[in-house]
Amino acid sequence: MVSETQFALYILDLDLPDEDGLALAARLNTLRSVPTILISAYAEAISDSALPDYIHIYLSKPLHPDHVAETIQRALAG
Repeated sequence: MVSETQFALYILDLDLPDEDGLALAARLNTLRSVPTILISAYAEAISDSALPDYIHIYLSKPLHPDHVAETIQRALAG
């Protein structure tokens, strides 16, 4: 399904029910390079310097709607 759909942006949680968000981002990146935002409630789980290059932006929860909207616009602008 994902390989048939053209997404402009991926927003993934680090802690997904069936797999790690980083692993999913890596798989998605092999299909097509798309800006990817990773979110997590565990701010200490990842440092910005440890993020792979296919993660464009990392946000920690709780998220503020205005900040999320601004982040999405920034990611889509390149």
